Amino acid sequence: MDGIEEETGCGNEETIKSRRKVLKLAGSTAGAGVATGVFGHVRAAARTPPLTIIHGTQFEGRFGKRTGPNISRYTTAVNKFRQKYPNTVFIGTGDDLAKAPLATPFGGTHIVEALNHLQLTTATIGNHDFDYGPSVLTKQISRSSFPWLSTNLRTTNGNPIPGSKRWVTKSINGTRVGIFGLAPQNTAELEPTFPKNYRVINNVPAARTAVANLKAAGVDYIICGSHLALTGSKTVAKRVDGIDAIVGDHIEHVFDKPQVIDGTVINTVGAGFHHIGAITLTENGLDGWEQRRITRDVKPDPGMQSLTHKWRRTITLGGTAVTLPP
Repeated sequence: MDGIEEETGCGNEETIKSRRKVLKLAGSTAGAGVATGVFGHVRAAARTPPLTIIHGTQFEGRFGKRTGPNISRYTTAVNKFRQKYPNTVFIGTGDDLAKAPLATPFGGTHIVEALNHLQLTTATIGNHDFDYGPSVLTKQISRSSFPWLSTNLRTTNGNPIPGSKRWVTKSINGTRVGIFGLAPQNTAELEPTFPKNYRVINNVPAARTAVANLKAAGVDYIICGSHLALTGSKTVAKRVDGIDAIVGDHIEHVFDKPQVIDGTVINTVGAGFHHIGAITLTENGLDGWEQRRITRDVKPDPGMQSLTHKWRRTITLGGTAVTLPP
C-alpha cells in the first residue's frame, strides 16, 4: 500500500474552478455480468496518467452468503480490476462495521481484517460505523491499514473524529491523488450513539475546504468517498468546483452508468457484494467505466476465504444454532 504523503486539517473555502472537460458517452453495456462504457479518448494529449477508481463496500458487518455473492468473490473481482488497470485506488464508501445484528459480538473487528486484506486506499465513515459507539470506531480505525476519512464530522473543537482524517493525498505510481470523505448530514439524528459533543458540518463548505487544501497540495485528481444520499452528492457536485469524482451512496442506488454533473463524475453501485464499480479518469474527465456483477461463478479469493472461515462460528441463541457473522 502507498503511504499517506500529506494530511492537513484546515484551510480556506475558496471555490476552485474545475480544469476538467466532460467527455460524452460513446458506448453501451457489453458482456455477461459486466457493464462497460467507452468514452472518447484524449490520452495522446494528456500529461497526467489515467486513474481508475475502484469503489464499493457498505458491507454492514457481513461477509455474505457462502453460496452466493460474498466478500471472497468480491475480492477476486477487485483484484481483476487491479490487474487490468495500471493506476488504481480503492475507495470504501461507509457503513462497513455494522448494522448486521449477528456481527455485534465482534464489534467490527472481523470486517477490519477483511478490509485490510482488500487493501483499501481509504474508507469513508458512514453513519452505521457509529453503531457500536465512538470508542469502538476509534479502536477499529487504529486496527486498519488504511485511513478513515470524513471532512464534515468534527469534534467540539473542530478536530477530525478521533483516529480519522479529513482528507489525504496518495501517490499512485507518481500520480498524486487527493481523497476526502463525507458522512450523511443527519448522522446525529440517525445514530443514537453519535456523541452529543460531535458536530456535523454542512457538506458544501466542508467539501470546499477539502478541495482548496488538496489543490494547494498539488494533486492531479480529487475524489470524494461519499456516504451522502444521492441528492447530497449531486448538490456537492453542482456547488463545489474541482472534484473529479464522487463515488458511493448512503441510499444504495445502483447506476447503469456514471452521471456527470458540472464536470464531476458521480457513480454508485449499491451496498454489499452484488456489484463492484470502476471508473477511469484522465485530466480531461471521464474516460471509461465498468461495473462487475458478483455471482457464484466468480472464483473466491483463497486468502479472503481463509479469513472468513476463521471468523465464522456457530453459537446457540435461544436454543437455535446460528453462524456468525452472516
